[in-house]
Amino acid sequence: MLRQYQQGLAPDGEPFHCFRLTNRNGMCIDIMDWGATWLSCQVPVNGNLQEVLLGCKVQDYPNNKPILA
Repeated sequence: MLRQYQQGLAPDGEPFHCFRLTNRNGMCIDIMDWGATWLSCQVPVNGNLQEVLLGCKVQDYPNNKPILA
């Protein structure tokens, strides 16, 4: 299942959107179209969703400097 929602404005004033993809097992990922950023990956473990990515709040991304490593 795909769900789209507008999250905010990029530093250039353009809106960016977030998308949540969920599979039938309950795993879900969140991505945004500003900078093609992977925001979250949650997997079901013993009936609870566990986050497997280290990131920050969406509103903090415009203040972070990109790092390619």
